[in-house]
Amino acid sequence: MPIAHCTVSPSVELSDCNLSGFTRCWAELAGTNADEMTINFVQAEAQSGKPHAVVAQLILPSLWSTSSVKAIQLALSNTLSETLGVSVDHIIVVTSVIESGLVVESGKVVEW
Repeated sequence: MPIAHCTVSPSVELSDCNLSGFTRCWAELAGTNADEMTINFVQAEAQSGKPHAVVAQLILPSLWSTSSVKAIQLALSNTLSETLGVSVDHIIVVTSVIESGLVVESGKVVEW
């Protein structure tokens, strides 16, 4: 269930070319299975305040260990950096941990 919503700065180019294989690379770096991972990219029209090339919101189930959470966060940051050609210094990943029963998928409450 790892889900990442990535808002990309207007100054960073998004294309199908640089996004192909993203999930596979992210999963390999995180040491997890890509089958349940989802990543959405949205190009921001404008950005104000402290600049970030990418602002990523990562959503994870509460059954993940602290070390697994850290690994997938770092893997996301590093994969974004490599794929988009942006320094990790300009990427922020914010993680939300979701408790069992707070997800509905395919019309059913998901519990773990």
